[in-house]
Order: sequence, then structure tokens, then C-alpha cells
Amino acid sequence: PILIGMSLMILWDITGSLIFALYRILSLLLLTAIPIILIGLIVIFFQLYDYIQSDECLVIYHQNKMRAFVAASDYSNYSYIRYLIVSNVYRERGLGSYLIHNVNQNLNYPIYLMSFPQSYLLDFYRNLGFVQIHRNQLPRRIRQYFNDSSQLIPMMLENNLEFSTTITSN
Repeated sequence: PILIGMSLMILWDITGSLIFALYRILSLLLLTAIPIILIGLIVIFFQLYDYIQSDECLVIYHQNKMRAFVAASDYSNYSYIRYLIVSNVYRERGLGSYLIHNVNQNLNYPIYLMSFPQSYLLDFYRNLGFVQIHRNQLPRRIRQYFNDSSQLIPMMLENNLEFSTTITSN
């Protein structure tokens, strides 16, 4: 911000036009920001594409566009739901519940996930039978990706709560 402000002042002083100086600064910012944003989107696309191409993913299409998907990893003695994404326009229509119910049929129990702390998400997962657990109850493989300052909330299916404490202690 300081560098941008100084650059704006220098350009304004040199050109004598605040509008021209703002135009030049904004165009430079856009020229540097657009490639960074594009690279980020490409990385996300290929990561999601890998999940979609694997056996770990269920996708719902409507009108030739992906509207919702779930990606999960199945390990020897538990499973982890990595992503559940539903397009904003298609929320509140049961797509997320449908995907979770279907993916649960093919996964090893217990099933873990990490939720953002928004109340509507926590309520959604609770209605599907997930309960909040302590971070130390997560399997080490999942726990290592989330530090103590992470705002994500660990959850698992309620009927597997006792089963998980014996598995995750290993």
C-alpha cells in the first residue's frame, strides 16, 4: 500500500494529472494481479480435476455444468471427506445431503470431515449425523494438515464416536 501510494504521488507529480496517475497505477496492478489469479485458478482446477477423475468423487451435473461434488479419501481404517461443494444457486435442494449419503455407502468408517465454523454448515452436517470432535481425535494423517490456529472444526459421524477413539490413538 505504501509503495502504491508513493508511486501514485510520483506519477501525479510528474504528469500533473491525478486521473492519469490513477489509471496507470490501476493498470499496473491489474497486469500483475491477473496472472497471479489465473495461476491460482489453474492450480485449483487441476487439483479438483484429479479428484473428479478418481474413484473418490461423486459429481452432480445439470444443464451440462457441474453443480455439486464431493471428494473423499478412503484409508484402511477410516475415511475423510475432503470437499463438499454445492453451487450457490443449487443450495437448499438436497444435493449436499444426497452426495454425503451416497459417498458414505462406499467409505470405511469412521468418516471424518473438517467444517468451516459457519452455523449453517455445522447445522447441515449435524443433521446428517456428524458431531464435533476434538482435534486430537482426528487420525494423524488428517491432523497434520491443520495447525492449532486453524478455524476449521473437526467432525465425524456420531454412531462411530466410540469406535474412533480406539482407532485414532494408534
